[in-house]
Amino acid sequence: MATEEDTWATSIKKELHEQPRNPNRDDLDQFEHQDGLLLRNNLIYVPEGPIHLKILRKCHDNTLAGHFEMARTHELVSRNYWWPKMNRLLREYVKSCDTCARSKAPRHRPFGLL
Repeated sequence: MATEEDTWATSIKKELHEQPRNPNRDDLDQFEHQDGLLLRNNLIYVPEGPIHLKILRKCHDNTLAGHFEMARTHELVSRNYWWPKMNRLLREYVKSCDTCARSKAPRHRPFGLL
């Protein structure tokens, strides 16, 4: 799934195949290259691009998903996928969801009389 333009994934794949491995990179144990996919802790690495939004839409906006809150959406996405700074993008996506904002119950005291 990682493309040749994705320099980060390309460098990880290259370092995975180097022998001996760089002793300064202790995070390489989390990664493996299998069937053309880069996996981190058995989760599919997703390169940067529009595919992130497609995954978020599938897990958050889907009619069956039902516009879950941040924690549930994170749980659905992180079952199969991983990418750097995923939590930040997920938080921004859920916060900017118009449907969630309109259906959210107000958490402030009732407004006073005019």
